[in-house]
Amino acid sequence: MTGRSTARRRPSYLFLSIGAVSLCLVAPTLNEAYGDIGDVAQLDMRWLALAISCEVASFVCCWELLRIVLRRDDWSAVAASQLAGNAVSQVVPGGGPAGAAVQLRMLVQSGCDVPTAIAGLTASGVLSAAGLLALPLLALPALWSGATVDAGLQAGVWASLALLVVLVGAVVVATRDRVLVAATRLAQRVVDVVGKGKGPQGLVGHALVQRDLLRDTVRRQRGRALALTMGQALGGYLALYLVVVAAGLRPNVVVVVAAFAVANVAGMIPFTPAGLGFVEVGLASVLALGGIPYPTALVVAVAYRLVSSWLPAVIGGGAFLWFRDRRAMRACSRPNAEGLTGYGAVTRLRSASDIRI
Repeated sequence: MTGRSTARRRPSYLFLSIGAVSLCLVAPTLNEAYGDIGDVAQLDMRWLALAISCEVASFVCCWELLRIVLRRDDWSAVAASQLAGNAVSQVVPGGGPAGAAVQLRMLVQSGCDVPTAIAGLTASGVLSAAGLLALPLLALPALWSGATVDAGLQAGVWASLALLVVLVGAVVVATRDRVLVAATRLAQRVVDVVGKGKGPQGLVGHALVQRDLLRDTVRRQRGRALALTMGQALGGYLALYLVVVAAGLRPNVVVVVAAFAVANVAGMIPFTPAGLGFVEVGLASVLALGGIPYPTALVVAVAYRLVSSWLPAVIGGGAFLWFRDRRAMRACSRPNAEGLTGYGAVTRLRSASDIRI
């Protein structure tokens, strides 16, 4: 093994080591949360089925939003890449960047050019974040009605809306010509240094072109894009609400909104896969603040994780395998230089690593 390949593996080993240590630290919490996982079967399966349907609707909104910003007509590649990227982000410690890289690579392999894919994924991520931060708007009627709500939960609602204003302002500033050009020039210098002049060139031009294309695309379909953005966030929120209802509870909307926000933030903690342990404790703690008994809140947290994280991760693994097999079949049916098809073509392509993801 060369020194270069060893250096490439060091970050992976580092993340795996951190993840292993973190899992040991949260083992008591995981034992507490998942030790009674059988209690999930005691929940009302009808409400759980509706929760899964809402989660599916959230994913569908995400795919359609991606199709808009990527300007793609086909569903299969967009859906498969998002599912596979989500699966990687769920099972790898600090898996967000790894999941995004898998999604980007699959989009490029399906025919999307790199600048469009990067710009589209960035735009989709910003819109999704805006939808999650705007979700506490649902809680404002409950707050204004004078309902008794824990002060910490109220602060969380207002903090989320404040972050929404900050995000919108940051996007407006970052997409201005002067700021975008300056940031892209800095990125170009970093690429030139890291790649020793062999990296991609013309990043400034690509950034301006993609910014204009995205702006025009979203403006022409702003109503649809807004509906899909909020639909994605609302689907995830309703999934959590219905899981709580499946436990025989009727929680305050503010409590579920706050718990949903905590679950999303805790899921970004990079030390364990998908924030494993942190999400369950954070979600159960917030639900307990809303008056739900802590043991019941833990069961709800585990059930919600099964619906929102682990089931989609399993489906994402299947989507990855399907995408890989589809590429292999297309490579098999494509004639090689001598006009051969079948096993000879596949062997040649495999030797060139042309069908590996």
